Amino acid sequence: MLEYDPNESYELIPEGEYLLQIREEPEARKQTSSSGNEYIMYIFKFTATHEQSGYTRKYNDIFVRWNPLFKDLLIACGGKEDNDGKIHLSETEIIGKQLKAKIEHVANPNKPDELRAKITRIEVSNDVPPPSKSDDEVPF
Repeated sequence: MLEYDPNESYELIPEGEYLLQIREEPEARKQTSSSGNEYIMYIFKFTATHEQSGYTRKYNDIFVRWNPLFKDLLIACGGKEDNDGKIHLSETEIIGKQLKAKIEHVANPNKPDELRAKITRIEVSNDVPPPSKSDDEVPF
């Protein structure tokens, strides 16, 4: 859907600690690297609230499977780690899930003289229970 939102700012979101809430299902897009390899990137759309000032705005960020922050994001959303170390997020609803994150300004890899806002750390929010290793494990 194409949409103009006058409340959405295109200035860099200020650096800091944020509470992020997932606004909608992540969008998966196929991409081709400069070396010709195909991969999938995931676009997550959040409502970001600065923890100290209360400043709130929409914020999107992109994740790829090999980025350790993607693992942290899946765990913060309730993902579970299997015996091979892979994280699986069941088909449960993730819209509305909350997590804590640090957003910093970093150099844009495509335009090194330009800064962009990027999540650099993700934590589980207090209202998200920590994941267990497996639902199949029963303590005896």
